[in-house]
Amino acid sequence: MYVIPFSMGPLGSPIAHSLSPVLHTAGYAACGLGQWRYDAHEVTTDGFADFVGALGEEWRGLSLTMPLKEVAVEVAATVTPVAARARAINTLVRRPDGGWDATNTDVTGIVEALRPRLPEIPAVATVIGAGATARSAVLALGDLGVSALVVRARREEAAAELADFAVEQAGFAGATPAPIGPLAPHERLVVSTVPAAAAADTSAVPAQCRQSSGPHRLDRRGPAGEELELRSRLVDEHREAGDDCPAELAGPRSDRGGPVRIDDVEEHGTLGGPQ
Repeated sequence: MYVIPFSMGPLGSPIAHSLSPVLHTAGYAACGLGQWRYDAHEVTTDGFADFVGALGEEWRGLSLTMPLKEVAVEVAATVTPVAARARAINTLVRRPDGGWDATNTDVTGIVEALRPRLPEIPAVATVIGAGATARSAVLALGDLGVSALVVRARREEAAAELADFAVEQAGFAGATPAPIGPLAPHERLVVSTVPAAAAADTSAVPAQCRQSSGPHRLDRRGPAGEELELRSRLVDEHREAGDDCPAELAGPRSDRGGPVRIDDVEEHGTLGGPQ
């Protein structure tokens, strides 16, 4: 049986760290699609439209990571409601006419990843970062039923804008912008959208959310096969306030659901392959 050698892949900058090609190549091989390709390409915002415009008809899908989630609208023939609501696109699928349909699977991916790990939905959640993925995280937390939000980001203006977005677009009763700093005792659910490479930067991520030994890994696919890049921690509500590295983050937990970390899987999934 002849298999059409379709091409797909993740685009972004930086992209060299991506494990998507390994994941997809193994998946394609397991499905008998050994001629399919899924290769990462370093693409910046300035070169994005030209890169996509030059792709041949064998290209069937693209996974988008930073900094392309907002500029992707430039090449999209259609945009799904969730992508329009988040103002962020992470998946482009080739249309029969050669154009591209755009969607966002981050929102549903975050919901599906967190819901099974939360014994109960907390009233307050924290989002670290204020970019395109952070907007998706805010929408997901709103869909989960979180009513109040803390937005922590290095840039005060960006944190304030995301806090306004949470109230106006995601239905939060209240949202508070805050600088990067020690988490308060009530900040039990923390979703960090800061890239993994910046996770050790004390100006980008609170100490409690930097990498610890042995956190649980949680890789969950969204409905379109796109997976999520973010790290999430469920911090025990009874930890001692002001502890830079609470004992709860020092190693894996048993069956209480935390800490949870979803790391470096934004562009992973089975885009273009059997679901």
